[in-house]
Amino acid sequence: MASIVMKVAGRQVLKQYQKTKIVLAAALCVSPIVSHSAEFTEHQQKQVIENTLQLLQHSIYSKEQIAQLARVLRTNLVEFNYAGYEDKNFFSQKLSKDIAKKLGSDAVTINIATSSDAPNTSVNALTVQYGQGDVAIVDLDLNATNQAIDKMFKDIEKSDALIFDLRGNDGGTLNAMRYLSGYLFNAKVPLAIFRNSNQETVLTVESDPKIAGKPRPELPLFILTNTTTSGVAESFALAMQQQRLAYVVGENTAGEVNLKKTNTVFSDIEVSYPVSTVIEPKSQFAIEGIGITPNLPVVSILSLKQAHELAKVSAVKYRVAQDRATPEEQYSLYRENIEYGQWQYAKGKCLVSYRVAEPRFNQSTEKYQFPYQVKFYGNGKSKVSYELGNGSGKMNQTVHFIDREDVKSGISIGFSSHLPLTIKRCKTL
Repeated sequence: MASIVMKVAGRQVLKQYQKTKIVLAAALCVSPIVSHSAEFTEHQQKQVIENTLQLLQHSIYSKEQIAQLARVLRTNLVEFNYAGYEDKNFFSQKLSKDIAKKLGSDAVTINIATSSDAPNTSVNALTVQYGQGDVAIVDLDLNATNQAIDKMFKDIEKSDALIFDLRGNDGGTLNAMRYLSGYLFNAKVPLAIFRNSNQETVLTVESDPKIAGKPRPELPLFILTNTTTSGVAESFALAMQQQRLAYVVGENTAGEVNLKKTNTVFSDIEVSYPVSTVIEPKSQFAIEGIGITPNLPVVSILSLKQAHELAKVSAVKYRVAQDRATPEEQYSLYRENIEYGQWQYAKGKCLVSYRVAEPRFNQSTEKYQFPYQVKFYGNGKSKVSYELGNGSGKMNQTVHFIDREDVKSGISIGFSSHLPLTIKRCKTL
């Protein structure tokens, strides 16, 4: 009896075929008359479902998840839930939604292959811009050839900071990631680990030390991201943030890094599915569905401006560290640490000792200012007047000391020269 009821219900559903197609067409804003293929039969729907389930056995999903998905899809087919989806496009969209609902992710998609789909082609040149402060800005495409990457690093060999713009970048190849990273490290470094559903490592991606040019591992690196940064570009940004301490500026990334495969399951119907999960080796982060949190969160449209300001400061520090800085940069206010010299005794009869740090160049006044400290090594309280200066000028101060532990710190007025300061005159009052 149950079988008879089922068949009757099935015939009732099938009788609504034309009506259902019209409703679907209206919902999808397409003409119900136009179809991309001949009518898609129930037998063909079954073939797509079974072939898809077979491919998903080799995906990142567990056997239990695939088994549960199989029960849902087969039940949908038996209960005529795909009646009215005899157009391949409609059926593919419906099947994708059903899979996403059961797996809790839209990582698996069913699509119609079209002749306009062109494979990714290698990029033969990378766009390099220069900004103020010898900062190179590169619109990075990780589909670039090794030759394009070589030329890019040749073009920026005189730059002292680097900005990679990965906003809107959703593609790339692992080979480009490997080769580009070879310029950013001195040795082979793990960048990403791919694991299957059993948490077994199936692939480890490392930087390629065999590059044509000279590596620049100390070059300050900034990376721009937004919500559409995904795929290999997203994996690269994470590896640089964790392994090289690159500074990421912009928006949280898409969280779409898992390695995917695309296979034909019937005629021109294709299924795209994740076959391995990406793990960052150092932090063991898996950012699929999460994305990268920038070091400096800022809306995409402002990220380049913010990163450029930071990169200019880093470029100065980079030149200072390499002993290539101008005197103004060498003693720039960008230098963070104050390192005082040895304590010296003042000339004359007053009991004062002092020490002076390297000067700081003030870009506003174009003068050098010196951090300094002075202390009294006599007994009890004292009032001392002294003159501090170099060949380009002098400054006078009168200081009250409480005892020997009372150290007075300050920063001098601006001097035209960066020659060391000394106490030239001293008097106890």
